[in-house]
Amino acid sequence: MSGSQHELCVWRLAQGRDSLLEARVLQEAGMSRRSVVNRLYYAMFYAVLALLQTKQLGTSKHSGVIALFDREFVKTGQVPREFSKVLHRAFELRQKGDLYGGSRDRFGRCGGNSTAGRSFRPNGGRRCRQVLMGLTVCGLGGMDLNR
Repeated sequence: MSGSQHELCVWRLAQGRDSLLEARVLQEAGMSRRSVVNRLYYAMFYAVLALLQTKQLGTSKHSGVIALFDREFVKTGQVPREFSKVLHRAFELRQKGDLYGGSRDRFGRCGGNSTAGRSFRPNGGRRCRQVLMGLTVCGLGGMDLNR
């Protein structure tokens, strides 16, 4: 992997860690589930982008990124299938949150507490951290993330 590819991987992983921290801050501040789920999804998404960069792969659509991840890493057994399931679920919940915004009150106003996140357990952040760390270990091995 060239120096610029390495830097891109490190940057994507940093984006993932930042997104995970943002999710925690949003959750602790009592912000909408939609916002928390969005940041958790992006934490995983950025880690997958870093992983794909190790093979110089990418696409402009989120669904394409997930499909490449499944094809190149999950189906080959390099990454546990459970990681894919969590990513797919987070993608689905993020899309629902983007489409429907928040729940609506009796006047039809958006409330900001999306029903999309209700099936995302309170430990979702912990699970996302496990996936993010697992993806880092599986695909980026001994990469120095402080470089």
